Amino acid sequence: MALSSAFFAAVMFSLASIMMILVNKAAVIVFPHSAVLLCMQTGATILIAVFKEWWRPSKTDTSVFNLTSLKQLVLSWLPVGMFFSLNILSSLQALKFVSVPTFSVFRNLNTFLVALIEYGLLKSSAVLSKESLIGMLGMLAGAIVYTLDDLTFSFHGYLWCAAHISFMACYVTLVKVASQKPGSPPPAMMSLANNILGLPMLLVIAWAGMFDGNSSSEHAIGAAVFTRAWQEFKGVYTISIVGVSCVAGWMISVSAFHAQRTLSATSFIALNNINKIPAFLISMYWFNDSINLLMTIGILISLMSAFYYGQAQKKGTSADAKSKSS
Repeated sequence: MALSSAFFAAVMFSLASIMMILVNKAAVIVFPHSAVLLCMQTGATILIAVFKEWWRPSKTDTSVFNLTSLKQLVLSWLPVGMFFSLNILSSLQALKFVSVPTFSVFRNLNTFLVALIEYGLLKSSAVLSKESLIGMLGMLAGAIVYTLDDLTFSFHGYLWCAAHISFMACYVTLVKVASQKPGSPPPAMMSLANNILGLPMLLVIAWAGMFDGNSSSEHAIGAAVFTRAWQEFKGVYTISIVGVSCVAGWMISVSAFHAQRTLSATSFIALNNINKIPAFLISMYWFNDSINLLMTIGILISLMSAFYYGQAQKKGTSADAKSKSS
């Protein structure tokens, strides 16, 4: 049962992760209203979660329709929800300017930041062991080699990528700490809390006209933002891409929590790296992303270093467990 649960979690997270990156890239091309798009994705995730709970109620005390427990969960989840919103907003902004391979190489550096934060908070020797440091430096070297000849270089895109991995590192660390507490809620409720907390902030950002349209668009504010977005929300392709991105948003939101609970940390890291390979290949066909020899070498260095880091973490964690038991 545990094996089948882990396999299901791995498959669902892999599909959702690949779909989310590719579909979001397509969505910001045809519908360049990042904040409005995220409001739609967040609202859809909340509606799907409520419908799922109504259709098949959970067997835990924490339920969508238990307002007392839901209120307690939302309030305790406030820091996580804030960084969740900043994480996904910065990812969409980054995808406006950079290709999927560039975005993925930068995301690999998230491991570096998470390790530093974990070491500062948890003082784990496994995080900054000699082998782990070699793996992290390899990921950094791979990113540097890749950017030396990035055919889609964008200063604004790189800034948004840097913001994204910073927000994501904080978010992942907060989720890890919160989910390890006794009586932590199920993945579906964690996802719901994220989106309930994120929606008001995203609506304010959208209303203020931030991250709306492309560089050639006239600045709009207030209701004009939503009016312009609605006017551009037409055509079968645009509606389909945005609709699929909403479903993918719910899938990645729930499956990521489930995968983090079911899989080991090493398996989760390895899965994240494997997911990037089909995303690279599909993006080259779908978006005509160009990759030259130096960029390919950078990608390979980054992926192999991430795999080496995962193995180092596995050994370090085992060593920590043995030292504590003795």
